[in-house]
Amino acid sequence: MKSSLPTNNDVKKILLKRQRRKNIIPAHATATSILNAEILDCYKAIEKTTSHPLREAVDKQLRDLLDRKQQAEDNIVENFRQQLEDYILNPPKKLRLKIGIQNDRRIITWNKRRSTLLLFDELCALKLRQSFHVNYYGRDRLIRILLDGIVGTEDAKTSSRRSILRLDIKNFYESINRVKLVKKLSSHSGVPGYITNHIERISDSMKRLDTRFNECGLPNGISSSSVLSEIYLESLDRAVKNHPAVSIYLRYNDDILAIIEPGWESDVSNLVIKQLEELGLKVSDKNEKYTLIKHPDDSESGFEYLGYSFVFDSSKNHLSSIDISTKKTARLKRAVDNICDLIDEMPCVVNSPRMNHAMKCVEYLMRPHFSDPGTGATRIVSGLAYSAKFVRHSPQQQKNLKEFIEYAKQQIMGKVRTKLNINGSTKACTCCGLEVPEKYDLMSKMTIYASFENVMCSPAVPHVIEDERKRIFNVLWK
Repeated sequence: MKSSLPTNNDVKKILLKRQRRKNIIPAHATATSILNAEILDCYKAIEKTTSHPLREAVDKQLRDLLDRKQQAEDNIVENFRQQLEDYILNPPKKLRLKIGIQNDRRIITWNKRRSTLLLFDELCALKLRQSFHVNYYGRDRLIRILLDGIVGTEDAKTSSRRSILRLDIKNFYESINRVKLVKKLSSHSGVPGYITNHIERISDSMKRLDTRFNECGLPNGISSSSVLSEIYLESLDRAVKNHPAVSIYLRYNDDILAIIEPGWESDVSNLVIKQLEELGLKVSDKNEKYTLIKHPDDSESGFEYLGYSFVFDSSKNHLSSIDISTKKTARLKRAVDNICDLIDEMPCVVNSPRMNHAMKCVEYLMRPHFSDPGTGATRIVSGLAYSAKFVRHSPQQQKNLKEFIEYAKQQIMGKVRTKLNINGSTKACTCCGLEVPEKYDLMSKMTIYASFENVMCSPAVPHVIEDERKRIFNVLWK
């Protein structure tokens, strides 16, 4: 048991993985944000000063801060390691899960997000990634790989004539067979016993949560589940990647996409279905999330994948446009409706703090944001400029994006107009009759986002404080 207990290096890897979601760029920001602001100030002072004595003094101060930071982080890491060791040696008898809603989908996650439990679950994910050599790619990287595969062959007439198979695993997390999964984990000598015990406790909690989960199902809102799902689908990934007709194979959780040679469509599709059936999984119905673009075919066609819509011309030799997907468009529209509801609730647009709150909501919906690298603030990617960054080619064909921008402009400006008595260039509140201050002029703000070009060219703005950011996200994505 002692050889498998967590080390300080394990804890550092967990903290560093968390840190990747932060806007902390300097090399000194190793595990936490402790003293980062002070250290950054010293770096800036050294760059600006021309006085040698002053430079030496600031350099000495910097070395002292780095030493203090290192000592503080070593203490934190050791404290976390001790917490993990105590948890492993004295684990809880039961774990509790709950069902909730996040981003318009049902999730199963921890009932109470206790820090030691979260840290231990991340440790399990780390050990599983190491044992099974799991490489997990994010959405952006997968889309870039897909674009390289599509665009890179546009000039070659023969090689570009390929078929695209796109499908979705039905009820993926809820259908994972835990008996098969635990058997696979137990047979691997590199998996510590406390991990299989952790999975068993999760399994018991799933059974208590719903009788449908007696044998199958993993919670889709905890860190270890994403790694466990990758391990579960290992045989599928290997089989499809090794098929001679498959040039590119991508999978993001339950979303599968393969670029294959013409004539092999049925063979590859049947292979995927067979592999999934052996794991107790099924493909979603063809009229739901199943797409097959074949050659030769003279009609315009396309598919949606990871939030984007890819459209090909009739020859299939060229990708004619990339638009945001129908699902993403609908979600963005719901966020606009939520902002409009907030404006509706305002009795006064001059004296109400809600107007400033509504303006911040619009900014978070449309513009990118950045964090102060010294504060350790979470790097929240936000705004249409981020979520539509892969949109390209003909603006005339980007109907979803154009539709959303027009919808946002018309709906929000329409709501504001009902709150104002507009007389020439003067805008007055219909409640109190006072002129609306420029800083609360949401009408003018919305004109900035009148086109996608304006949105993409808008500079990033700083994040608001954490509590206000949470309130904004609750409005947008409630």
